[in-house]
Amino acid sequence: SSRLASNVRELCMKKFIVALGFALSLFAVPAWAQSFNACGQTFSYPGPSKVIVNMTVNLTCPANTIGVTLGTFVTLQMNGHILTSTNVGVTTGAGVQFTGKPNDLKGPGTISGFYRNVRVLANVGETNVNSINGITATAARYTSIAIGSNSNTSVTNNVIRLSQTSSGVVCNGKCVVTGNTINGHAVDGLRCTNTTSCSSYSNAFSSNTSQDIEVNNSNMFVEFRSCPHDINAILGSTVNLDELSSCSIDCLNDGTSTYTGTTGVCN
Repeated sequence: SSRLASNVRELCMKKFIVALGFALSLFAVPAWAQSFNACGQTFSYPGPSKVIVNMTVNLTCPANTIGVTLGTFVTLQMNGHILTSTNVGVTTGAGVQFTGKPNDLKGPGTISGFYRNVRVLANVGETNVNSINGITATAARYTSIAIGSNSNTSVTNNVIRLSQTSSGVVCNGKCVVTGNTINGHAVDGLRCTNTTSCSSYSNAFSSNTSQDIEVNNSNMFVEFRSCPHDINAILGSTVNLDELSSCSIDCLNDGTSTYTGTTGVCN
């Protein structure tokens, strides 16, 4: 009977160890998912901690495709690599696409030639923040960085240039755009449309065909220490300027109707 009791205890212990191992495996980081090395991969984790995914090779992806999809709790580090696609005839697709939150895209690294180089989908929610930091986004067929409605994104210290048919950063959700170089776009440098909060701090704008900053039916906070930039605010927009001198805002986009001061409402 003592041997039987011992066997029962041993069997129970083995079952407990197996169950514990299975439970721990649910929270473990899958080793295979930590390397981004092929077009079309998707990464997503349950959290609450973010999982670091390292880009390990340069990639050229087919036209009209998604280079990589970030679901939830991912930090994608480009590690100096290049993610590119042909921009000839493309009508859809993205280099890096955010379908959830919170995720981080970190440079150094270059994304070029996609319809949208980086895209944050709409309706991922405004709680928690997705971030795009330290990359070069260039030669997009449409928009370099597109931020969908009902989302919250930080765009910081990037080089964003040469979107061929639209603007550099298009913000339809809550966004903070800080310390970027934004130049050479076919339309605007930064376009904020139908968003409750769009902030611009210490960005360097140049050679954008239409406006450096376009505000359309949005609440916009802009910080300048002087006013070297073109700001166009469409009817229904509020623009708050925090700077040492007043700026001139073209409220009607007609080249003549302006509001000068530190707070302007175009209505």
